[in-house]
Amino acid sequence: MCVRITQYAPGARYAGALGWPTDAPDTCLEPVVPGYNLAPGALVRIAHRLPDGTPRMQRMRWGHSTGKRRKPVVDARVENALTEPAFERLWQAGRCVVPIDSWYEWQGEKDRELPFRIHLPDDAPMFIAAIADLADDGAPAAEGGVIFITAQAGNGLLTARDHRPVILAAEDADVWMHPSTTAEQARLIAMELLLPPPAFQWHPVTGDIKDPAFDDARALEPMEEDAAS
Repeated sequence: MCVRITQYAPGARYAGALGWPTDAPDTCLEPVVPGYNLAPGALVRIAHRLPDGTPRMQRMRWGHSTGKRRKPVVDARVENALTEPAFERLWQAGRCVVPIDSWYEWQGEKDRELPFRIHLPDDAPMFIAAIADLADDGAPAAEGGVIFITAQAGNGLLTARDHRPVILAAEDADVWMHPSTTAEQARLIAMELLLPPPAFQWHPVTGDIKDPAFDDARALEPMEEDAAS
């Protein structure tokens, strides 16, 4: 599963891709520092709908803590997330998406892993299915965070990791997070409508991104595989 994402586009671009108003008066549409190498624990933008269907974008911490877990949970496999008691409430009332421009995966042997950036053509926005600890008014819980939903990897999308984020097209992302969508319908969306490997492009990038403090546009640049290591 990815442990780094990028969120460097203006919030209005993500909202527009979802067909939402691009001038909503919320913090995510104000200028922010671009994120080229965001790791678990970072504040990330999420998009969701309030119980009345009103769209909202805001920031939330990547990683959710529960009473039984010392370490925040950053991702959950789709085949387990709906049935695990700790996530049941979030799946019912906290479905959201994390809009991103790309994510990173590492490939190869552990001592010679290469980071790859995975993205859509023209770096079009894409949307990770997620669940978050949200109140009825959309406010994040004090100790809560956002968890990415993952699915089985493979079928041509690189080779190393066993799970990948569930990436949804904009129209499916909006259905996924809509309050009228049932939990079972959401499960089917996450399992059956995730974008397939041929939708993506990827290339090796600098090994400097192993350090979460390296948050620089140079992280996006393609590199030769020898140089990336």
